Amino acid sequence: TVAITGGGTGLTYTPATDYCNSLAGTTDDFTYTLTPGSAVATVRVSVTCINDAPAFTLPAAQIAPPAAALVFSTGNGNAISVADVDAGTGLLQLELVAEDGTLTLADTSGLATVTGNGSAAVAATGTLAALNAAVDGLSFVSPLSAPADGVVTLSISVNDQGNSGAGGALSDAGTIDVAIDTAPTVTATTPANGATTADNVALSITFSEAVDVAAGGVTLVCGGGN
Repeated sequence: TVAITGGGTGLTYTPATDYCNSLAGTTDDFTYTLTPGSAVATVRVSVTCINDAPAFTLPAAQIAPPAAALVFSTGNGNAISVADVDAGTGLLQLELVAEDGTLTLADTSGLATVTGNGSAAVAATGTLAALNAAVDGLSFVSPLSAPADGVVTLSISVNDQGNSGAGGALSDAGTIDVAIDTAPTVTATTPANGATTADNVALSITFSEAVDVAAGGVTLVCGGGN
């Protein structure tokens, strides 16, 4: 926008958001014509490009059984994506690390480089479009055994490598917690083998976590002839 100030003695120029003179040597020009008279003057303004940081959109915490694939995708409603308003066709660097388990990118065909795909630490470089294609369908295979706190943290970071504008490289980072849903264990206290008991026997059954036991869901088997 352009605003005349000071009764015509001044001018305020406010460029649009994220606008700059991206081509070397280009300027935004303003021409003054004085009336009465015909004097003309031109003011040239160069708008410096400033680098904008990339930004992630990450899903909320997830749940996965042990040794199973959890897929992050648009179709599953838990997609990972990255945006960068001034990335253009520049290459960004993406890093993914799992505390335990493995990570596998979906589509790697458009990436410039990729290392560690299918391991606990994956790194890739590519355009914004290529990186988003790679993480839409990212597969996390959870560990066979859950950690002590039952949660595996996935760390993700992206660096724009300073491709556009002044200010140097900028980055964004975040984490996704995946709760490993292990099956509950059952502990039962029963009479010793061979013991003789009365008709009514007290049994103690303990579950390792809160469970819903449906009618008929617990089966007791008595050995011997009776």
